[in-house]
Amino acid sequence: MSKSKKRPFTRDVKSFMYGFGDVPNPAQDSAELIEDLLLEYINELCTAAVRSSQTSKVQTRDFLHALRKDPKKYGRARELIALDKQLSDARKAFNVDEVSVAENVDQSVVSGSNAVQSVHNSGGGFMPPPMNQQQNRPRPVPFYPQFPPYGGGGGVIHLPGGQVAK
Repeated sequence: MSKSKKRPFTRDVKSFMYGFGDVPNPAQDSAELIEDLLLEYINELCTAAVRSSQTSKVQTRDFLHALRKDPKKYGRARELIALDKQLSDARKAFNVDEVSVAENVDQSVVSGSNAVQSVHNSGGGFMPPPMNQQQNRPRPVPFYPQFPPYGGGGGVIHLPGGQVAK
């Protein structure tokens, strides 16, 4: 009785194949072959990273060391690491703002004051536009075009209400 091989990436490999120009539903044996090659490459890369590791724990620099002889892969790995750092820094900044807004709202609820006014006065967090009391919807925010206008536009600036400024 033969055991079927576990294939965790077949669906993703088929999507990649289609994305790179194959037919919408590639043949199963083609996807399995590419998956075998992919798994073999991942295994070799991880083995090389473990060999170059100076500690018992494999780190990012170990993978970079394993990729050092292939300039394209090495460059792409460095690019992805930089992007990951940017995203984590942005998440940290967003979470800090979110926490400070939540603290301001919690404090205002405890003190019995208007929570929205408290957050607005503290200068933190997102504030929705003021509500138009008659129609119960946000007031329109005035549009101030950038100078010079985007795309050249021949010096013509389109203002709200169909007005044109030159």
